[in-house]
Amino acid sequence: MIYVIKCYALGAERDVNYLAHLHLAYVTSTSLEGALMGDFVKGKNLDAYSDEQRIAIRLHRKIDRFTEDSSVIQAAKRSFRSENRRFSGIALDVFWDHCLALDLVEQGKIRHFLSFVYETLETKEPTFVTSFEELRAAILEYRWFESFTEFAAVERTLARITQRKPRMSHLLQCVGDLEENYEALKGRFVSFYPELSGASKQWVDELRG
Repeated sequence: MIYVIKCYALGAERDVNYLAHLHLAYVTSTSLEGALMGDFVKGKNLDAYSDEQRIAIRLHRKIDRFTEDSSVIQAAKRSFRSENRRFSGIALDVFWDHCLALDLVEQGKIRHFLSFVYETLETKEPTFVTSFEELRAAILEYRWFESFTEFAAVERTLARITQRKPRMSHLLQCVGDLEENYEALKGRFVSFYPELSGASKQWVDELRG
């Protein structure tokens, strides 16, 4: 589990909701590897990537901006104590993966979805994006997404990020905020995610032209 959580720490100052990005790629029929590469690829010039990867990377960026600007997410961040609020976005990203995992279990869809994710990532050709390849290797070796049905996985992930980045010590304290506001935050996810999913489908239509 240490190496698994290390991969979440790779994106500790970006967004780390890997499961959500994979699921949004799945429901929009876009590139899974592109959805994950969006955390590591910078700049406007995407000529080195395939058409499908470019669409997925651009979708990833739109998802991040939409989420950051959402009034629902801003309200969720205000649930955190003032001293922890700076890191609330990272904590929420990890928590949203937990909420999504629970939602997929309730719908009876998680097994089929994760099978698709693992099979797709396993069969796609290697890329030159080193950080993405490290993440892909960990996902395929440890297959940890199932563990996110348990809140303990959120706590372990935040703890490991804090261990690797001591200046982010308040991130671990966010666990208390998540626990205290668990049901309210889960409710915000339930109201926000369908909106994000619908917007993502519209963006893909626009990106495909």
